[in-house]
Amino acid sequence: MSWLFLLAASVSAAPVVDFLGECPGPVEIDITGVTRGAPVVILFGEGPGSTPIPGGPCVGADSRLDGRLTKVGPVRDPDADGRFLLLPALPERLCDRTMSIVDLSSCEASEPIRLGPPDGFVFSSLQVIDGADVTCGSVENTAEYTQCNDLRKDDLYFPNGISCGPVWSSESSSYSDTAGFCEALTGSSSIQVYYECDVTQDRATWFDGVWSTTRDNGFTRHVRCYYP
Repeated sequence: MSWLFLLAASVSAAPVVDFLGECPGPVEIDITGVTRGAPVVILFGEGPGSTPIPGGPCVGADSRLDGRLTKVGPVRDPDADGRFLLLPALPERLCDRTMSIVDLSSCEASEPIRLGPPDGFVFSSLQVIDGADVTCGSVENTAEYTQCNDLRKDDLYFPNGISCGPVWSSESSSYSDTAGFCEALTGSSSIQVYYECDVTQDRATWFDGVWSTTRDNGFTRHVRCYYP
């Protein structure tokens, strides 16, 4: 057996967390990539950082959080499949906190997730943007981005113009300035957009703060706007 193989085998990936919902209230926390059979702990801090974990089997490991830490758990993995689906109702007192998930076998922590609105714009189920109601079927808000799933203006999706996919892309449609739309909201033109196709119909467009419509057989289902 080669040293290269031994080194690769010893490298552990951090847990991956998908967070759906808004704080306060019921949320869905889908955790994957945990060592099979290992428990996890949920840590809460004051923001992204590198405060060492203060106790337990992973004492001294990087929490990926800042400030004083509080802990929930350990949470056991009843199926030993390395996946957890948690459905808590988050209280308002946690909404200014940032969360990470720690694998108690590998001692790796997930990317930090801000539970409440970050400094600046954050998508919610309904917002008024440049005089128009913009709705999100659900939202995902982290320290790195704010994401509107099923984004619609007056029940119309943004157009596509890129790929039928379905596919995530960092390229902005020529039919609507999605990168400029995000930059106006968050201050960054960095985006990830989920493109799909169906039948030709009306789509909402946005250029320089002005809403209009076009027709396209494709559409933009989800819009992720990154922070600077």
